[in-house]
Amino acid sequence: PLFFGSTRQFEQIFSTSAKSDPPSVRLDFSESRVIDHSAVESLQNLSDKYSEMGKSVRLVGLCTDSTNVLSKYYEGRQGAPPFQFSTHSDASQTNGKSQPSQISNNQGIAA
Repeated sequence: PLFFGSTRQFEQIFSTSAKSDPPSVRLDFSESRVIDHSAVESLQNLSDKYSEMGKSVRLVGLCTDSTNVLSKYYEGRQGAPPFQFSTHSDASQTNGKSQPSQISNNQGIAA
């Protein structure tokens, strides 16, 4: 899982590879979870870094708990998160093809 105790290691994984990564980076969380606000901030920092290089980040396979953490973090904040994300249920409802969800500032997740 990605949480306050693992964010440093997570960010180090991408510190040297970012320049050589493809224009669209897909992070699969189907075997992991986003646990807390430190994890969301780490994802935000990573997405900002990629955005500065003209690249995008997409999180896929998130469980409901992880999307709830993301929603609570961005609720009431200016703008949307710098990444797209999709959940396990999005994938199962579209014959295995994940569709991005977006966060609305006042309403949480909008499918």
